[in-house]
Amino acid sequence: MARDIARQVVGFPTKSIDTEAGIEVEETLLEQSFMMVGESDKVRDVLEKWGSERGVKVTIVGMKRWSVGDDLGEGEPVA
Repeated sequence: MARDIARQVVGFPTKSIDTEAGIEVEETLLEQSFMMVGESDKVRDVLEKWGSERGVKVTIVGMKRWSVGDDLGEGEPVA
């Protein structure tokens, strides 16, 4: 499941895990359709179902995503 979540983040324009001010719903991970496992349900719903089938609560606590050309704010770029 962790790999599928990572693929979802990389494959779709994802800027936040959950809804935040100023972030479009389509760019919110938990509100996206979970395409990595052939589901049309939202990522939030698939994680809840997956966790309940295994008796665990699944929570995404963090993510980092960047694209070519993004300013990473970590000093000088490598030439």
